[in-house]
Amino acid sequence: MRSCVILLLPAVARAAKLLLPEMTGDHNVGVTHLEMIDTARIDPFTAGSNSRDFMVSIFYPTGPGIDSELAPQFPPKTATFVDSMFNVSAGNAARLTTRAFLDAPIEPQLAENAPVVLFNHGYGVSRGMYTAVMSELASRGFVVVTADFLESPFVEFPNGRTYKPTIPFPTDKAEQAALLQRLLDIRVADWKFVISQLDTNQTVLNHIKPAGDHLRLKTDKVVSIGHSFGGASAIQSLLDIRSVVGTVDLDGALHGDILEVGTTLPVLLLGAATHLATDDGAESPAWVMLRGWKADFAIEGSVHYAYSDYPFFADLLPGNNIGPAYLGNVTGSRMTQIMAVYSEAFVSKLVSGVDDRRGLLGKNTTCFPEVVLRQVVGSL
Repeated sequence: MRSCVILLLPAVARAAKLLLPEMTGDHNVGVTHLEMIDTARIDPFTAGSNSRDFMVSIFYPTGPGIDSELAPQFPPKTATFVDSMFNVSAGNAARLTTRAFLDAPIEPQLAENAPVVLFNHGYGVSRGMYTAVMSELASRGFVVVTADFLESPFVEFPNGRTYKPTIPFPTDKAEQAALLQRLLDIRVADWKFVISQLDTNQTVLNHIKPAGDHLRLKTDKVVSIGHSFGGASAIQSLLDIRSVVGTVDLDGALHGDILEVGTTLPVLLLGAATHLATDDGAESPAWVMLRGWKADFAIEGSVHYAYSDYPFFADLLPGNNIGPAYLGNVTGSRMTQIMAVYSEAFVSKLVSGVDDRRGLLGKNTTCFPEVVLRQVVGSL
């Protein structure tokens, strides 16, 4: 019998907030953090594990006049880890504050029709380090669900317990490929469990539902988005999760089963000039395995970690060690806007059948001159 334990991460009281930028969508945003426990599985890399225990966050549109506090970006011990990670004075990361209201109710008019997006973090990056783009998508009317996977560098649970990965990474390439496929399979299993809980576990939904309402989310057609290795797991979801109808891969190469079996479902590639290139002989077999609608856009001037919150950390955390090689030449706010607009166009077309962006995914546009279409195949 599977079970799901749902707890809240406490807010961190602190002064002199370091605020992430405001969202540009039509809605205020709420966020809630949940611990999920799948008793039918174990953590294969933790001795004595008797369940798969992981953290999930949900970002969603909420109404005006919310009587809630803005959520901190990280819980206390995670903030201390982030201080060390970026070589800043103790207490600075604890001041990072989102524009999302903690545990606010979902906007009733959108609750059951809002498209659901699954967001996959990169290898060695935590779910909280993509808060800006997830908040932006939620402000545009989406429900964005994210989880900390086994490779997340630091996970904090509501009772203060923490997890750091102990996954040995082999030097042999065949062993590396086998490990990456194993991790992809675990990520997919995590998502299957999350979707099942969003479908059937009212205790989960009670964290975001308006008072007195019985909430159901639109989980029959979802889109999976991911950065780096998260892009690979997002595409793996196309193979293994029936409700996933498309993927946005943010500057990620392809790994795993997709290279052998391919997919006919739509895939949007959005990355740096050196990402999964359609004209790169070393990568072209992966492109060929995408047999449905596919588009490959390059964001000129972007670099790999610019698809996360690193640019905002560089601006907000005093004395940090984030160098130009991690930031590129596109500002964090502009990167967030580009990722959100192109993802919004893709998700809206697939889930709602609406092309609000007038064919954006099939052409270049003067609105985003730094985004260059390298190739598009098929009709979305």
